[in-house]
Amino acid sequence: MINWQFKRNSDRRSYEALPSGVYQVQIERAEEAVSASGNQMIQMVLNVLGHDNRVRHFITFSPKNRFMVNKALSEIYSSFDIPEGNLDEKTWVGHVGVAQLEPDEFHVRPYNRVAYFLTKPQQMKLGISLEESDEAVV
Repeated sequence: MINWQFKRNSDRRSYEALPSGVYQVQIERAEEAVSASGNQMIQMVLNVLGHDNRVRHFITFSPKNRFMVNKALSEIYSSFDIPEGNLDEKTWVGHVGVAQLEPDEFHVRPYNRVAYFLTKPQQMKLGISLEESDEAVV
């Protein structure tokens, strides 16, 4: 028998989407999956540092859109300091990068999406140093 003490809504917290901006994010989970159209994909859960928010992000390996897939991978490799060509998503977990987050208005609940990841040169241009702080940059 399951040992659990039920309390209605005791753990429910209000969730607010973050305003549009640049945030430090850490890869909390990365898993291989298959998209609805049958393409390989990587599902990531990103923890927004300095906030109690998580963002889901997907990379779908669509043979019809190789340019966009390679662009997305290049941004991730650079932003998170992951060696180029590394598709072992389990080794991505724990890496910290920088993302432009936007509120997504097409969902019923408040939700953020990644607009793009900032590459190292973009981070340096903005004066962002991941070694200095684990607080969000907005």
